[in-house]
Amino acid sequence: MKVLGVSETRNMATCAASGITSFVWIVVASAVLMLGGCAPAVYVAVPAFHGRVLDADSHPFGGATIELANIRDGLQVATLTSRPDGTFSRPEDGRFFFYFAGFDFAAVVYSVSAVEGVHRSPTTRLSSDLRVWVIGSRPSKDLGDLRLQ
Repeated sequence: MKVLGVSETRNMATCAASGITSFVWIVVASAVLMLGGCAPAVYVAVPAFHGRVLDADSHPFGGATIELANIRDGLQVATLTSRPDGTFSRPEDGRFFFYFAGFDFAAVVYSVSAVEGVHRSPTTRLSSDLRVWVIGSRPSKDLGDLRLQ
């Protein structure tokens, strides 16, 4: 067993104190931000979603175009194509920022529909989201079956 000298003991105490000091500063800075109404957040511009495209006879339909459009202005945001088994999925599109309490959050509403030639499914709606105190992620929204008509 090694006996530590005075300088080694002092170095260990200094390292421990600096670690505690850093932790205290992080806690104090977080408290100041929270008291000011600020919290880390993610603005989810487009939530993750998934589903399946079916033809008029309820068979899975691969190769259909899934259109995501902003309902307010009608602009198309994204397109994707259904897989051979008719399924489709899109990951979340989010941005990290610091949210200040008291500021309004305006959700954007999107329409999602499947299109193949002249056939179109009924429209399903999605909306943007705000997650304060970002811990984990939300599950993908199941749009169910989009039936071409």
